[in-house]
Amino acid sequence: MLMLALGLLTAAGVVQVRTRARVLELGADIAELTAEHGRLLDEKRRLEAERAYLRHPDYIEDVAAGRMQMVPATPDRLQAIRLRDESKQTGPSKQGG
Repeated sequence: MLMLALGLLTAAGVVQVRTRARVLELGADIAELTAEHGRLLDEKRRLEAERAYLRHPDYIEDVAAGRMQMVPATPDRLQAIRLRDESKQTGPSKQGG
């Protein structure tokens, strides 16, 4: 009987130690994931700021002028684009082929 009680106490102790070890392991995982979450939030903020900078009209104008040698279009180089009205279109019918 004493051996059985000793065996049960030993088993309960082992289970308790394993449970505490698992809790500590999960706590370390949570800490690691929390740190990674913080790093990812910082990177997101940095990327959003970079995106805002890259989309700013002044930056786009500098890149267009500096790297691509582009200049603003003069009024004499502008062309109007008119869409054809399909109801006034002449030629073969689109249905009959």
